[in-house]
Amino acid sequence: MGVGKLVLEMPNSHPDNVRALHAAATRLHPLERTWMGAAFARRAAAEFAMADEIRTNSDYTSESAAAAGVDAAKIVRRRLGCDPRFAGIRRVPHPEGLRVVVLVGSLTVFKGIPLLVEAFRSVEGADLRLVLVGGWASRAMRVWLEQSRGLDPRLSWTTGDPAPHLATASLMAHPSWEDGWGYSPAEALAAKVPLVVSDQTGMKELLGAGGGDVLPAGDPTAWADWLRAWATRTAP
Repeated sequence: MGVGKLVLEMPNSHPDNVRALHAAATRLHPLERTWMGAAFARRAAAEFAMADEIRTNSDYTSESAAAAGVDAAKIVRRRLGCDPRFAGIRRVPHPEGLRVVVLVGSLTVFKGIPLLVEAFRSVEGADLRLVLVGGWASRAMRVWLEQSRGLDPRLSWTTGDPAPHLATASLMAHPSWEDGWGYSPAEALAAKVPLVVSDQTGMKELLGAGGGDVLPAGDPTAWADWLRAWATRTAP
């Protein structure tokens, strides 16, 4: 190709892992199709073979590549961060005395939106709210969310800067079925917002110092049980 080095940026875990997890997600909530289709996966496999260097953004992505047989000598681990402004967020009580669970990210099946909404619905508390900060990618998700809000009016969604929501949030949830790293949980940690993430995301690596909890991806019972325990623990 006439270049000295061909570098592959790897924002997600290995395509084989993505396809398997997305398949499990759509079996549980058949609302959307995976973006990691067969043709995409074949192209990705060719790119892995061609690359001289593969840059990963977490131990999670590195390990998934090695497990899939990628030459470990090609893998270069790099470190990501978030905008410093999130560390400067002044945390204040919610003006209405509410306990708000915030999710920031695209509103898709693969980010765990239906799983989180259904788990939250099982938690009692008139002072609890679930706020989704992001946009949907399909009409099916929009319709599903509108129906879900009809079942539980404590659910809402919006778009825009997540910082104001983090200032008053009681918890940040990141239930993604698969995420190579995840900026929004890093922003929550920087803002000192309590955090719970799935075990199929690189963000779990930042929680070793007690910054949050890690739950099984795609396990509705585990997420519902954890949220109920959290709600009891933090009740006024």
